[in-house]
Amino acid sequence: MTTKPGRRPQPSAARGPSDAESPRHAVGQLAWTPLWEQLAALERSLDDLRDVVDLPALRPRFTRALIVLRHHPGAAVRDVAAALGATHSATSQTLAMLRSLGLVDGELRTKPAWMQGGVRPDGTPESLYPRRREHYLTEAGVGAAERVEEALTARLSALAALFHEVRAPAFAERLDHALCGRTLTDRTWDALPRPETAA
Repeated sequence: MTTKPGRRPQPSAARGPSDAESPRHAVGQLAWTPLWEQLAALERSLDDLRDVVDLPALRPRFTRALIVLRHHPGAAVRDVAAALGATHSATSQTLAMLRSLGLVDGELRTKPAWMQGGVRPDGTPESLYPRRREHYLTEAGVGAAERVEEALTARLSALAALFHEVRAPAFAERLDHALCGRTLTDRTWDALPRPETAA
């Protein structure tokens, strides 16, 4: 079987592992599954702070937007989106929901001339959009943002203590060292069944 330079040989379609031997068959039996579930739960808990800030209507997607507006009052949708690493559409929806909860208010202002002379990332001239909506926290929003940021700081501190307790930093360092030697992709290729070669 010929292969292109730099490419690993592909498993033959003529003969593959049986269902019992297939890696797919073993997925449901992996002891790793609880680990993925725990890590996913930890990630979700970073944004879902309702249990510690006493704000039942606070969705996980709101927390970081509140913090951004607390430190950058008057930010436009695109500014908040850039800070969150989210799309303009998703961020606009988030801010609209925060306005409906009375936590955020918006005000349309005329853009300065230097801004109208620019071009948006999609190539649209800013002159076509002479106004921008600036977003500010309301009095209730300021209080909510303060509680959210305080809770997030505490949660990050608790998470750091948890990682120290289970010696996660040492594990992460050993894992990084091992993967620098051979990547997970290389190890996966080595573990894949090899096709039979012609005699």
